[in-house]
Amino acid sequence: MNYDEIIVTVARETGWSLEYIRGLPLRDLRLFYQELAYQRSVEDYRTSLHNANLICTLINLNSKRKYKAQDIIGPPPERPKETKQEIDLWSKAEKAGIKLPAERD
Repeated sequence: MNYDEIIVTVARETGWSLEYIRGLPLRDLRLFYQELAYQRSVEDYRTSLHNANLICTLINLNSKRKYKAQDIIGPPPERPKETKQEIDLWSKAEKAGIKLPAERD
C-alpha cells in the first residue's frame, strides 16, 4: 500500500484531517495504520467466526466428524511484526540523523 492510500485509509477510519495525518511522523503513521488494519481484521474474524459456528452446527447435525469453526476459517489474525529489513532501515535512518519517535510497545 502506498503513502496516499495509507493516508486516505487513516482519514476514513478516524475522521482526522488530511493535513493532520500528513503531519504525523512516518513511523507513527505506519504503526498506526498497521494497528488499524489489525483491528479491522479482528472484527472481520469475529464475524466470520459467528458464521462458521452456524455452519458447523448445521454440518454436525448429520456428520460423524465434529467440525469446529477454526476448521473452516483458520486461526485468528496475529499482530504484524517488524521484519529485519524494516529494523535495518530504521537504524540507518537514525544514523543519518533522521529523528524517529520513541518506540511503543
